[in-house]
Amino acid sequence: MSKHSAEEFNELGKNQEWRIKNQVNNVFVRSGMLATGESRHEDKAAHAGDSHTMAQNTGIHSWGTWHKLQGEARTFCRFAWQNYGIRNVNQLKPQMVSDFARELGARGYSRNSINNYMSGLNRFAVVLDKGLGQGNRSETWAREIASVRGEVLGSAPRLDTGARSYDRPDELVASIRGEAYQVVASLQLACGLRLNDAMKLRELRDTGSIVHSKGGQTITPNIPDAIKTALERLPAAELHVDKAGYLNALKNACDVQNTAYYGSHGLRHNYAINQYNNYRAEGMSKAEALKATSEDMGHHRIAITLVYLR
Repeated sequence: MSKHSAEEFNELGKNQEWRIKNQVNNVFVRSGMLATGESRHEDKAAHAGDSHTMAQNTGIHSWGTWHKLQGEARTFCRFAWQNYGIRNVNQLKPQMVSDFARELGARGYSRNSINNYMSGLNRFAVVLDKGLGQGNRSETWAREIASVRGEVLGSAPRLDTGARSYDRPDELVASIRGEAYQVVASLQLACGLRLNDAMKLRELRDTGSIVHSKGGQTITPNIPDAIKTALERLPAAELHVDKAGYLNALKNACDVQNTAYYGSHGLRHNYAINQYNNYRAEGMSKAEALKATSEDMGHHRIAITLVYLR
């Protein structure tokens, strides 16, 4: 995974991070899949078959792979903890796997990075089945991954690159078909909202705030009057936004504008760059402008904001 092009999944609170790390490590240990010192080639030869069959039956033969798989599993757990409110790895469901894949796509991860995560989750499913001694996650997760793989990879960039902002974002937003989709994109561009927050149109229209944003924060974006007017004009039936429909509309707009598709997070990159440049124009030092932009983005670490300013 490139750490320079797609937004990383922020860590949760200290206690939640400890709980995830502890649960993931424990289930890996209980799975009995660590096979360092054994021949990987002999193991594969003994369990020849397709990739799914081999993932079910072969061990993990290096500490590097062991730690990599645990890291991918923890990232997935952060996503599930945050979006579904679960608190235990035995609560992970197949639908969460496909939603996670779509989130990777929305954040601008490359095809290679998404494929790596999907392979890691196939292995994590086997670890859970063996470590918990119950369930058929290796089958149900594999089906879920197969069902969403084409959709996600079809719109993902082939390679991670440094830049993720759109060249002409205002024109891009204006070319999105569907009023509700345009409002969501406008909120991302003008307010820097993450997609899950920008889609909460009813909450934003009625209260002007988002409760339970990422990390449990309550945020009150400074919504421009033009976007408020467009939001108030939307019929009630259009206040519920389909994420896949929005991302497809954004991708189609990129095709119309003949510009690269960077997912919904590309608009947050534009917002970060605009904020930083505005602060600099107001006389702030580079460090001050970076700190202010980081706060606007809701980041806990300035290093994450730097990703957006490339």
